[in-house]
Amino acid sequence: MTNTGVLDDHVRARVSAALPDAAVDAVLQHTGKTVVLAATVRGQRAVVKVLADPDPFWAEKFAAELATYRTFEATPPPVPVPRLLAADPTAGILAVTWLPGVPVHPDRYPPKLNDTTVGLLVDTAARLRTWQTPDGSFAPVFDYPARYTRYQRLGLLDQADVAALAALGVVAGAPRMTHGDLLPANVLHQPTADGAPVVTGMLDFEFTGLFLPCFDLALLWVLLAHTPGARQRITAAVGSDPGDLAGFWINVAMVCTRELRTHGDLDAGHPLRARLPALSATWARARQGLRESAGGL
Repeated sequence: MTNTGVLDDHVRARVSAALPDAAVDAVLQHTGKTVVLAATVRGQRAVVKVLADPDPFWAEKFAAELATYRTFEATPPPVPVPRLLAADPTAGILAVTWLPGVPVHPDRYPPKLNDTTVGLLVDTAARLRTWQTPDGSFAPVFDYPARYTRYQRLGLLDQADVAALAALGVVAGAPRMTHGDLLPANVLHQPTADGAPVVTGMLDFEFTGLFLPCFDLALLWVLLAHTPGARQRITAAVGSDPGDLAGFWINVAMVCTRELRTHGDLDAGHPLRARLPALSATWARARQGLRESAGGL
C-alpha cells in the first residue's frame, strides 16, 4: 500500500482520543469503509485501522475482525499474522503490529503470476486449513441455502444449479475456520537470503469465520483465472476427500455468482465492468465442475 493523502482532522482526533500514545506517520489506504494508517503505538511500528462507514454491516465486520485478533492471541495460526496492540471497539479503532513484506499482487484479479507466487498463495490457504481453533471461536459467515435462493431469484443460478448445490451440501464436510478474503493483496511476502520468497503475513480478517471446506482455495480458483496452470494446482491442493471436494465446488459457485452480481451492479461505463466477460467464462467452467461433481455422487 502507498501513502494516499493527508489525514483529515476528524480521523486524527478519533485516533488521538482512542490511542493517546499513537504517532501517525502516513495514510496507507482510504476507502469508503476504513482508513488505514502507518503509525507508532506503544513504541512499536504499527498499522491503525479506523472504521469510516457507519453502516451496521461494516461495524459488525469490524467487531468480527477484532475478535479474530483476540483468537490469534489464544491460538496462534500456522501463518504469520499481525499482533493486536490496542483497540477501542466503541470508537471503531484497532492497532496491530506492522509486518514486513509487500503484497503478492495489488490487483483482485492479477495478470499472469509465476509458479512460485501461485505456490505461495496456495500454500498459505492449505496451511490455514490445518488450524484447529477452539469451538465457538468463529461463527458461520454464509447462510448457504439463503444464497442459493437469492442468486436463483437474480437469475444467476438455475434449478439444475440449485439441485447440484443441494446434493453436494449433503456430503460437504463440516464448516471450518477460513480467512474468507484471501486476495493476493492480503498475503505479504519477501525474499529470503537465498532469494526465494516466503510468506511474511496475512492481512484483513473482516470476513474470517466458518465456511464449508476449501473456501480460500475456491476464491483463488476464481481470482487466478489469468494464470495458466493455477487452477490445476489449486484443485490438487483440495485433494480427493469427498467432503472437501463438495465444499470446494459449492464455494466456487458462491464466489462466481457473487462476483457476477457485484460487477453487474456497477454503473454502466464503470471500468470494472470490463471483467464481466471473463467472469461469465469462469462461471461457465465452474458450473461444469459443479454439475460434474454432483453427478459423481
